[in-house]
Amino acid sequence: MSIVILLVLFALMWLVLIVPRQRELRRHNALMGQLVEGDEVMTAAGLYGTLIRIEGDYVQLEISPGVTVKLAKRAVAAKVEPGPEDAAPPLLTSAEAEPDVPADRSDES
Repeated sequence: MSIVILLVLFALMWLVLIVPRQRELRRHNALMGQLVEGDEVMTAAGLYGTLIRIEGDYVQLEISPGVTVKLAKRAVAAKVEPGPEDAAPPLLTSAEAEPDVPADRSDES
């Protein structure tokens, strides 16, 4: 009876811990095989940029015009679909950024 319980616990551990990791690894390996120069990507560190060159296990990522970094290919976490340039939220004006504070604050002591 105790052997059956151990087998059931092992099977549950396998399903909860190992199977999802294997799926994620397969997905990441498929992504690595689909990368081409010019793709917009996000790295594991959160850097967004465009792939400039793919050299074996390394990639060159342009994170700003004229600024490139060399990264391990496995550091690419996701391919990002390029969106419209104006998708960023609008910046607050100085009047909007300040909290509502009465103009006249006299001491009431």
